[in-house]
Amino acid sequence: MSEAHRAFLRLLLIADYADLSQRLAQRLGTLKSAKEVLQDTYARLQTAVDIGPVHSPRDDLIRVALDVAAEREHREVRKLTASEVAALLDDAATDDPTDAAELQTLVRALAEMQERRRAIFKAVLRNGASRQDIADRFGVSLNTVNFEVQQALEHGLRCLGRAAVTSQTSSAMAE
Repeated sequence: MSEAHRAFLRLLLIADYADLSQRLAQRLGTLKSAKEVLQDTYARLQTAVDIGPVHSPRDDLIRVALDVAAEREHREVRKLTASEVAALLDDAATDDPTDAAELQTLVRALAEMQERRRAIFKAVLRNGASRQDIADRFGVSLNTVNFEVQQALEHGLRCLGRAAVTSQTSSAMAE
């Protein structure tokens, strides 16, 4: 893509910022995420990175922004290993008197989550469906399902006052 095309897309991003941020918010779940992605998209359009030919400027701009969002999710997603999930479940199954208090804390943490995150998290926990099936049902990508589950887990751990569990291994829950 030439510098002229990138400059045109930057101007279009600025001119249609409100509409683009609303369209992306519908896809990404929050307006804040959409605005962050648009900022990164603008930065990408300033570089000489090839983003392909321009066919339909608005659609191409959304495509670039969604690519940026997917790259951000991929960088931010940390996954639990099967043994880490088992350890968390074992901890929850003990007869420690603090279990009731921790359960109440987790119920509150679940209530604090964004509706989509909570619904995806519950679907992963309750259903025997694969994460891909859940992604299809919610109309989101598999990466989004993985991201939402990880964010839900980390929120629960923060509410319990524990450090988030990180790993290089891919999905551990529900598959």
